[in-house]
Parts: sequence; structure tokens; C-alpha cells
Amino acid sequence: RDLALEAVYKALYSADERYRSIAAQLLGGLKDKKGLLKTLQDDDSRVRKNSALAIGAAGLSDLASALTLKLNDPDWRVRAAVAEGLKRLKNPDVIGSLQARHRVESHPVVLGSIEHALLSLSKLLNQSN
Repeated sequence: RDLALEAVYKALYSADERYRSIAAQLLGGLKDKKGLLKTLQDDDSRVRKNSALAIGAAGLSDLASALTLKLNDPDWRVRAAVAEGLKRLKNPDVIGSLQARHRVESHPVVLGSIEHALLSLSKLLNQSN
């Protein structure tokens, strides 16, 4: 694991965004929170998108607040991936953030992703009550 993590971190600092994007995906599999938080702040939108999806796929609920901040990302693809990532975390505490973004979002793909996340999380919340 340490050797794999070392190789992924080397890719994280590459000038090539493709390597950083792949590193974000791999960090999710390794559940490396520090690396995922770094990739979530990357200059390249593809890296941020992959990071958001990786956080959700890894089920790292303690990164939900960092992920909700990216609902305001300038790139619509990142915002859509964040909504998907938040849905996968299955944490109803993010419903308010998703609703707030839904009120101001204009991109149809992002709106659909947010609506899907809200529906999924609402069902989850109703099942627990």
C-alpha cells in the first residue's frame, strides 16, 4: 500500500493533468483523504471532477463538507460530479446544500444531477424515519 501510495502521490505533482486525474481516481480506491482534498482543489476541472466522484465512490462521508463547497465550482462538470459524489455518500446532512445550489443553478445537466441526488437522499431519509 505504501509503495502504491508513493507512486500515486508522484503522479499528483505531475505537470500533466491526465496523470493527476488518474491519481484522483486511484486515491479514492486507496481512501487517501489528504490526497483527495488536494485533487479537489486542482487547477484542472477534470482532476476536480474525478476527485469528487472518487470521494463519493469511496464513501468518505467525513469529506462531505469539502465536497459541498465544490457545488460552487465554475465548471458545470465538476458541479454535476459533486452532486453525484454527495448522493453516493448517502449523508442526508447535505440536502440543504444541494437545495441551495439547486435554487441558483442554471445548467440543465447539473440541475438533473442535483435533483437525482436530492431524490435519492430524501428516500434514504424517509427510510430512516
